[in-house]
Amino acid sequence: DYTQKAKDHLLYSVTLLRDQQFAYARTNIASAQYYLRSVQEDLSGLRAIAAVPVLGRQVRAFTYTIATIDRLSIAMDRGAQFANKLVTTIVGNKPLHFSEITPEQKRLFLAQLFEASPVLQGIKSDVDLAMLSLARVPDRFLLPPLASAVEPLKMQLPRAQHSLQIALPLLDALPLVSGYPKAQRYLFLFQNNDELRPTGGFIGTYGILDLRDGEIQSLFTDNIYRLDRLADREKRLRVVPPAPIKTHLNLKYWFLRDVNWSPDFPTTAKQALAFYQKESKDPLPIDGVLAITPTVVVRLLELLGPITVGDVQFTSKNLVDTLQFYVEKGYVEVGLPDIERKEIIGKLTKEIVHRLSTLPLTQIPDLLDIFEGAMRERHVLIYETNPALQTLVTNQGWDGRVRDATNDFLMVVDANLGALKTDSVMDRSITYTVTPDPRRLKATLAVTYHNRGLFSWKTTRYRTYTRVYVPRGAELLRSEGFITEDKKREAKKAELSEDLGKTVFGGYLIIEQRETKTVTLEYLLPPTMAPSSYTLYAQKQAGTEAHT
Repeated sequence: DYTQKAKDHLLYSVTLLRDQQFAYARTNIASAQYYLRSVQEDLSGLRAIAAVPVLGRQVRAFTYTIATIDRLSIAMDRGAQFANKLVTTIVGNKPLHFSEITPEQKRLFLAQLFEASPVLQGIKSDVDLAMLSLARVPDRFLLPPLASAVEPLKMQLPRAQHSLQIALPLLDALPLVSGYPKAQRYLFLFQNNDELRPTGGFIGTYGILDLRDGEIQSLFTDNIYRLDRLADREKRLRVVPPAPIKTHLNLKYWFLRDVNWSPDFPTTAKQALAFYQKESKDPLPIDGVLAITPTVVVRLLELLGPITVGDVQFTSKNLVDTLQFYVEKGYVEVGLPDIERKEIIGKLTKEIVHRLSTLPLTQIPDLLDIFEGAMRERHVLIYETNPALQTLVTNQGWDGRVRDATNDFLMVVDANLGALKTDSVMDRSITYTVTPDPRRLKATLAVTYHNRGLFSWKTTRYRTYTRVYVPRGAELLRSEGFITEDKKREAKKAELSEDLGKTVFGGYLIIEQRETKTVTLEYLLPPTMAPSSYTLYAQKQAGTEAHT
């Protein structure tokens, strides 16, 4: 009976925590702990039968179950105490959203969060200890009442542990990234992954974001062509582009819109900062680079609901097509000049920021899930010039870095070169096999492309310069599928290069509408790789969805 009461109080505490009733939650947790202590006292009298095979199994299972619930109650109490202090310091005991918090309160909120790492790590340690106790509870042959108590723990506790693993790094980074204790100024890159480029997509819009103490001091966005054309006209930047851009886009100089040629985002971000400062002549320092794809905006609209800008309504279902049509065709109908066609992106961005500021705190976990998923899938990339903050970003895998690998490595990188938004209708599948060879391990890679599109304002034949990153020292045996250029389309062997500590095989290809083509590479892996110790690290290109 006491066990059931403890369980009921903890479950109700979860509801209270979700409703931001932190003080009441702590009261219920204290009641649960009182009942748990009573149960633990009763258990001490059962030690004598713990050695009996059948009964002992139930006693041990019950003991570890109670230990799990006890440790979980400690974690919940610490979490409720911390949240109560955090929230009541700001606005008292009422539920809130960010727009209700004054700038001074936001600064205080971030200051407390900035110093909270030991407390948060303590909560995580309590949950980890609860998991260790739960792992010692047998999965089978438990009495029905005990099994019914254990089952929800085995379902919910791993989720709680996973949520903490996600939330803690985000909470650690939040004050620093949002301008506490030092203001932050970011170069913002909007990468359209319907026009895929190595770090996520073509950069059609850029911006400057100023943050201080969690407040957006300013947010400026603009059509990147306005900046690039000004820099070209005034000869502010004269850099020769990478050979594929020069050849297949027929460009003499390299500008910010094409800066993301390296699939390694720290490399691209440093280049982007250098290009931006030369093109814009902006005298103020920039603290980092943020890049996102439309995939993130789609997920935000799923949370926020429809947003109307002027006469255009954006939803999670129509965002990409509606926005792309407006900036490619629709702007003409409303009488905008070409150079102003992307101003709607800035207006949409500001409205999203406003809606996020009025988001109830009860939905903050949903928002954290969106950004954690987007960073994990490389739809959000972060680069910080502050080495300490960049280390935090790197440790969590949010930096879009091309990873080091102790054994085999594979990364396929596409760069859409003049194929409009055709990536929206492209299917890719990757097949990779490794077999023993008399000399050393032989790898065979097949990348198959299928173009589902037709000729339109949005889609055309797919033109891509594809690079395959493999371990340094790999030896190419055979390549098929690459061609010279658009008109002649003669077969061409893969080009070899070195980049980011890897050997790179690259080449150009075209996939016509409703056509399927395959690029095949055969190569020997470095002699240091042996079948007995073989492992593979395959890295997904930023901005792409999962390939098969």
